[in-house]
Amino acid sequence: MKKRIVFHYLLYLLIIFGAFASMAQNNYGLTLISAACILFAISLLLELVQKFKSFSLSKIVELIGLTTLFVLFGLRAAYIHFFYIEWLLVFTCSLLVIIYVSYGIDQIKKKEINNKRIRNLILAYYISLIGFTLSILVSMIVPVLAEPLGALATGFLGLLMLGVYLNKTQIVDGAEVKTPDYLRQQAGHSILLMTGYLLISLYSGLHMVGILPSLYTNTLPQAYIELIYNAESGNETAVDGVYQYELYKEAYDKFVAEHGEVE
Repeated sequence: MKKRIVFHYLLYLLIIFGAFASMAQNNYGLTLISAACILFAISLLLELVQKFKSFSLSKIVELIGLTTLFVLFGLRAAYIHFFYIEWLLVFTCSLLVIIYVSYGIDQIKKKEINNKRIRNLILAYYISLIGFTLSILVSMIVPVLAEPLGALATGFLGLLMLGVYLNKTQIVDGAEVKTPDYLRQQAGHSILLMTGYLLISLYSGLHMVGILPSLYTNTLPQAYIELIYNAESGNETAVDGVYQYELYKEAYDKFVAEHGEVE
């Protein structure tokens, strides 16, 4: 277990390193981020296989959902797109939302958690986690709702971090516990997703105010990247089952085959 935790920490460091490499206009930056996401998925899948018989149905569904989501994150970082990826993302996020709503209710109802502050922190954690996941979900269906949900989730994440900072230790069931460690234990595997959301929120906020630059790649034309974003965010509807990015990529590949890549 400890080896897996250390491995996950290293993968997050790889994502951070990849992000800074990409912002420094190195093509390998997004490749590192994509590889780290895929390795997260492999790690979760291996754990699922190894402990399948001891896991509850909800835990199995959660791990399958997290594995799928990390694979999709990895593909997105590599700008790899395929048919119906949007619906797979919607289905995966819907499953995780259902699971985490259930987990959150179960956590709040635990009799041994007789500390109001801890209950409030757990509530803030799950509202934030569910909010971020919902924002991804609705971005595929009703894009206009994605930003408000993301802002709401970010707000509760901020309250959570402030609450943990102000309440470093608490009494739970008659014993003193370190608040961060206790919350991490209660969060289980969802902490992997929440950490990812935290990193994305930090980058988005700093990028929005101009402190951090955009992630960079010259492997693909910027126009193609924007068309993929439009398809994934639900801003474009397929015509006869075909998106504009697919037509663009077909034309681009044909041009490269005939004339070579443009420097």
